[in-house]
Amino acid sequence: MITLYLHGRAACDARTLESFLARARPVYEAPGGIRVRLQWSLTEPGAFVEIMEYRDRVTYAADQVRVEQDPAMRALIDEWHTLLASPPRVEAYEDVTLEPAAGPATRRPGDSRAPDDGRAERPLVVHRYGRPGRPRVVLLHGLTDAGTTWPDLVRHWDDDWDVIAPDLRGHGRSPRFTDDELDRAPDVMLADVLDLLDAQPAPVVLVGHSLGGLLALRAALERPDAVRALVLEDPAKPDGIPTREGDRTVFVAHPDVVTGVESSLVATERDRAAEVARMRRETAWSDAEIEAWADSRPLVDRAYVRRGLFLGDLAWEELFAALAVPTLLVLPGDAPMAPRPDLVDNPLVRRVAVDGAGHCVRRDQPAAYHAAVDAFLTEHIGRRE
Repeated sequence: MITLYLHGRAACDARTLESFLARARPVYEAPGGIRVRLQWSLTEPGAFVEIMEYRDRVTYAADQVRVEQDPAMRALIDEWHTLLASPPRVEAYEDVTLEPAAGPATRRPGDSRAPDDGRAERPLVVHRYGRPGRPRVVLLHGLTDAGTTWPDLVRHWDDDWDVIAPDLRGHGRSPRFTDDELDRAPDVMLADVLDLLDAQPAPVVLVGHSLGGLLALRAALERPDAVRALVLEDPAKPDGIPTREGDRTVFVAHPDVVTGVESSLVATERDRAAEVARMRRETAWSDAEIEAWADSRPLVDRAYVRRGLFLGDLAWEELFAALAVPTLLVLPGDAPMAPRPDLVDNPLVRRVAVDGAGHCVRRDQPAAYHAAVDAFLTEHIGRRE
């Protein structure tokens, strides 16, 4: 069963919202296999959760298509938004404990994803924002972040996009890595992203930062038909120490990288207030971004940091050269990880450098980031009315 939780705050009285839902519910539930409920908060006046339960993934995927294409559904959703004080926060979960385990996932010819040894039975936690029925965008966060660490971008896109933001495996509220998965973490994380793309009712805009940018890049190469456009914010360049493992060479993370990441997480865990104060002094990030950043760090899987923090195959410029979807690289002025322009001969790949930004371009220079990405998406996706 798939369950959507739509957290909102009413701009009207309770009776008005309940009356609307009583009128809309037969339309929402018409296809069958869908149940809609409403719960009011006992502690926050006006706060509510609208719960939509779907019998299975097929029912859920079909209803997402209906949300995007059915005029009656879109009219009801638009009316629902007029009753809210602010855009809702949407979360999606899949129940994997009450149903019999599914059989092995169908693999496409040439699919390079990791073998499914139970991973699909422990799906990612997915956060939803924005406006259902709008074009869909999937946000893939960076190392030690989570699907909740995009507050300024989500606010900027509230009315224009239907936003899906997963917690990558080992991050946020998503499952931890098993011992076996840690030895092939890059493949496992890519498989998670491919599963997410395969579950979408239509091609999406795929946006990634750092580690999420590398995963988005690899996913777009695996599923070009599932990606309308690709936005990569200073994607992480694969790196590591070559090590022999049997008859093959594998790459492991540099010890100083592992130590640095873990030390940073420990600092936030020991004194969150001090780290938040430091970020306010040292960065231009908004308070919302800093608070979301601080909240995500205690949720990182430390075993992943110690054993899984490597990025897999070292291929880099050749990946950009092979892209078959419109791609925007958003880079800091000094971008040591960026692919060399002279080695990427691909007219679909465009780059923009943002002066005054570091690795987190959207946080350091949000206005410049939004302007560049909005212009790119308007060109390739069209203006959202």
